[in-house]
Amino acid sequence: MVIWDGAGFHHKQGDLRIPRNIHLVQLPAYSPELNPIERLWDIMKDKICNRIFETLDSVEEKISEALKPYREDSSYALGLAGDGWMHSQANVS
Repeated sequence: MVIWDGAGFHHKQGDLRIPRNIHLVQLPAYSPELNPIERLWDIMKDKICNRIFETLDSVEEKISEALKPYREDSSYALGLAGDGWMHSQANVS
């Protein structure tokens, strides 16, 4: 499943360049609250905002530390998708 924001320059479902095992889920217009990446950005901002970092490496280290649970446990990433609409779209064939 790949989430698609509906921008006209993206490939559309049925485009022969998209593998058959990929399902595109188009977000409804004006619905950033449904986009999992928006939820992740909020979490990331809470981890790194209003802080002074001495180096770019220290910023990258803090970001990597904040993303670690999402890499190690898929339930964290699934939690970004919430429930309801996104889960129903994942089961559309």
